[in-house]
Amino acid sequence: MDITGQPAVIKEINKGIVKSILRESESATKTDIAKASHISYPTVGKLLNEMKECGEVLIVGYDESSGGRRAERYVLNYTYQLLLSLYIEGNSLWVMVTDLKGETIYKDYQAINQGKVVKSKPYQFITSLLELPMKEISYITAIEKNIKVLIQSYPDIKAISIGVPGSVLDGKIKFIPQYDELLDFDLKTYIEERVNLPTFIENDMNAVALGYYYKNIQLLEEDSMIYIYIGKNCPGAGIIINGEVVRGFTAFAGEIGLLPLKDLNLPINSDRLREEQDRLIDWAAKIIVSATCMINPKYVVLCDAQITELTKSAIEKSCLKYIPCYSMPQILMSDDFYGDYYEGLKKIGLDAINTHYKVIHS
Repeated sequence: MDITGQPAVIKEINKGIVKSILRESESATKTDIAKASHISYPTVGKLLNEMKECGEVLIVGYDESSGGRRAERYVLNYTYQLLLSLYIEGNSLWVMVTDLKGETIYKDYQAINQGKVVKSKPYQFITSLLELPMKEISYITAIEKNIKVLIQSYPDIKAISIGVPGSVLDGKIKFIPQYDELLDFDLKTYIEERVNLPTFIENDMNAVALGYYYKNIQLLEEDSMIYIYIGKNCPGAGIIINGEVVRGFTAFAGEIGLLPLKDLNLPINSDRLREEQDRLIDWAAKIIVSATCMINPKYVVLCDAQITELTKSAIEKSCLKYIPCYSMPQILMSDDFYGDYYEGLKKIGLDAINTHYKVIHS
């Protein structure tokens, strides 16, 4: 993009660079930022003054004087903007509010049982805000009302990320077993029209895979990965290649519970599968072999309490009946599905809020 003659664009880029430097260094003076960014000292000073006026940066102290005025030391105000994340899991709706550093400042859930809202139970030390009437209510209404309650309590919320157990195409939920009211529903547009905030709807397994990937990016080295979850109802997978989620042309990638694997009932009853270790090993091996033949991932992450180191070894052995050892992906295990899920929703939302620019030194 040619930004010549576009001062507003240049200003936003410079501001993004300043924020990136403060994010990486935690605190810095005007001189520190000017040196690191190669942006002129007066321009840095002007940007910081504007950011200070609106509360985007804070002054946390002064450096020791070397003869002149003491230099002000700046930090990002991580509560200047907030992210609201929600996800549906079973008959529960989880909500989380996160600051720009990724720290959780509110977390709660609400059980929705056969259309009725069960009183919200506070999570850990947090006083619940989700006190909706005990009456017939849909998932859509529960999502909308909880978003409005939380925006009222946290007016600095600037973006919303929502995870759903189904495939999502351009904000519309296209495939979602067991949640008929959400099928073919454009949840993105529905929420954005009501609260006027950018809203991102993501398939649960894509969010989970993304969360695990970025929590472990130093180990994974920006390589290819598939995250497989047995789940309570139906298995699913999230696919990451070069740091990007692979969704497919209709966002159906990862719906592994529908694969026509020989000798396995469809759709797979996950609870029964987990109780039968031999079937679990056979099923997992066939999924990994299929994935290896199609996209050849370097890593496969298995997430299920029933998969132990012994089970993992048996799965690897079964895979090697079909594929050569040099193509066998490294099998990793995760025991934190919901933690991975939340990290993924945070990544999606915070990337939308934070403008990331870096200085490349040649």
